[in-house]
Amino acid sequence: MEWIKFIIRKLGYNRLKNKLYKNFINEILYPFALLARISLSEGIFLMELVKESHKFSGPIVEIGTLFGYSTTIMIHSKDPQRKLISVDDFSWNPCGFSKNLHYDLTKKLLEEATEKHSVQLLNMDKNEFYRTYNDVPPSLVFFDANHTYEETMRDLLWAKEVGVKVISGHDYKKETPGVIQAVNEVCEGKPSRIHESIYVL
Repeated sequence: MEWIKFIIRKLGYNRLKNKLYKNFINEILYPFALLARISLSEGIFLMELVKESHKFSGPIVEIGTLFGYSTTIMIHSKDPQRKLISVDDFSWNPCGFSKNLHYDLTKKLLEEATEKHSVQLLNMDKNEFYRTYNDVPPSLVFFDANHTYEETMRDLLWAKEVGVKVISGHDYKKETPGVIQAVNEVCEGKPSRIHESIYVL
């Protein structure tokens, strides 16, 4: 504890408090609030996709939970009994949280969803999920995890292989060229629909 007292004496309490506050805003709150979510317009479009998928059987699958923002959006438009499986290995987040802290926080944020709204939160690698998935073909999948060409292609080929009815994902934009390349190759052209950076095959 002596080193803490030394820092406080050196910086002064108010200066230390201001420094910690700025660090919290810039390194945690700002990334959490602004970088860990889709836009409002994209959220409305995603809700429409969920409603479209109601005519098909099978669960909704989300690859890339992050903090559960898009998960919550889909809950508001899905049938209450329709299973929603959200998969993430919690290895990355914009706030720099550890894997365990990231998972614990997201689990807490989605606690009501998992208890009352047929949501299943899986802490696992997406490729392991693909390998072990043995349920009926999903009615909808929403990809928003690793945005490299290789991983996006792996996502899309799995969705095609298992017969997903509505295949969609996030970050179809110039900042993530791997997503654009993989989507266009699978579509043999352009996706059928693009809304901001959400694509639908």
